[in-house]
Amino acid sequence: MTRIIACGEIDIGTAGHLYRAVLDVLRRQRPDRIEVDLARVTFLDASGVRALVMSRTAAAEVGCRLTVVEPGRMARRVLEIVGLLETFGLAAVPPPAPPGDNP
Repeated sequence: MTRIIACGEIDIGTAGHLYRAVLDVLRRQRPDRIEVDLARVTFLDASGVRALVMSRTAAAEVGCRLTVVEPGRMARRVLEIVGLLETFGLAAVPPPAPPGDNP
């Protein structure tokens, strides 16, 4: 298993970097699973979502499973809005509580 940690904004200017990082891992390491960690992502737009979907497709083509882990509130909400939580293995994971909330 390989984990790719994304940071900052994933938008039209940076989404290609994420996609190329996944392709590089697939080519060099040939893992059976890749986790894309979105905990440090501060912004995710349609280009970022597209990069994730394309990365998942590229991984599947070589027998690798790509999932998203630890999405922050914003990234999780974007994936929820576009209907991709389950696709990236997040449907059963509850969203993180807002800071200061006590259960």
